[in-house]
Amino acid sequence: MAGRKFEKYEKITESASDWTIKKSKLNGVQWVVTEKVHGANMCLHCSPAGVAFCKRTGFLEPGDPFFGYRSFLPAKCEAKALHLYQALLAEQPTITTVWIFGELFGGGYPHPDVPQSAIPVQLVQSGIYYSPELEFYSYDIGIQTVEHPQREYLPYTKCIDLFRANGFLYAEPLLIGTYDQALAFPVGFDSHVPARLGLPTLPPGTNKAEGIVIKPVTALWMEDAKGERRRVILKKKIPQFAEKQYDDNGYVPPAVTPPAGKDAAALRGEIQALQYELGARVTRQRLINVLSKEGHIADIFARGEALRLLNLFCDDARADLLEDPAMAAMWGRVGPEGQAACEAGLREQTKAAMDAYYAPLLKGRRKPAQAQAQAQQEQPPEPGDA
Repeated sequence: MAGRKFEKYEKITESASDWTIKKSKLNGVQWVVTEKVHGANMCLHCSPAGVAFCKRTGFLEPGDPFFGYRSFLPAKCEAKALHLYQALLAEQPTITTVWIFGELFGGGYPHPDVPQSAIPVQLVQSGIYYSPELEFYSYDIGIQTVEHPQREYLPYTKCIDLFRANGFLYAEPLLIGTYDQALAFPVGFDSHVPARLGLPTLPPGTNKAEGIVIKPVTALWMEDAKGERRRVILKKKIPQFAEKQYDDNGYVPPAVTPPAGKDAAALRGEIQALQYELGARVTRQRLINVLSKEGHIADIFARGEALRLLNLFCDDARADLLEDPAMAAMWGRVGPEGQAACEAGLREQTKAAMDAYYAPLLKGRRKPAQAQAQAQQEQPPEPGDA
């Protein structure tokens, strides 16, 4: 991929509590609500070099299995992506790159009247069923030009026109309205995607959509508390797919000896609060989402693979914690010793979550956490190193 620079899709937050943008600005634009599909983030990167497929974290190499996407997506999407790119280039000749962002999804549909895929396939995600084959669900188009090399997004109404004209399955608006109307849109509805693919629906209430995505029709940006440019976009999930769960997470923070020179009770309380918040972020759904960014681990029992997944899981939980300005400030106050105590608890919990997730595969084999321990020749990440 020489000469191509990858930029991953902006993180979508689940709360606007730390937004720095004024409510008047949010109220002054139209918002769109779309169904959030439960899959793996994917992008079609279009440039003079052609169409390249990308996962959440980078370009997909020729040998990268990534849920078996090569058996389906090139034939379904490559020509469409090229036509879309050429259409935009005809309108704006200075375009250098077009990014078609979407979700890779599908791989199974448990309906008696729907045959399985003729090509062997695995589910990208479980819990919601869309299609027996793998599909691509497009939801955003970013462009870069000679004059403006920083990626910007087309208005969603323009995206819809391009998706329709080029035959893409795309995120249809469930609502276009005000900010408050978008926030109030209810979740818990059955997924609309199977019907859009021409499939018979599953029994009512058994195939609920993961949630919704809420964004301005024309992209808005703000500067966050850290001074970084951040896109204004939200997601709202049903509880089953939440990455943060406070109830019954089973974690009891261990006793911590506070560093000298600080108020012991206050410091201990902050360390325990951080441990509790990290524990709430160690969920089965977060592990599933971490796996979706990388593709399934080919052999979780292989030397080093469990350690790699463990580190990714820890990094994701910690990064989510530190996105909260209050938690980030608390993290700084507890210092290296307190952070080390939090990291120890985090790694203990992620090991337990991994072992529970892979329990059906164990059958007498060593647990992933045990495989991790055997492979751990490298040091764990430094506290706060996300």
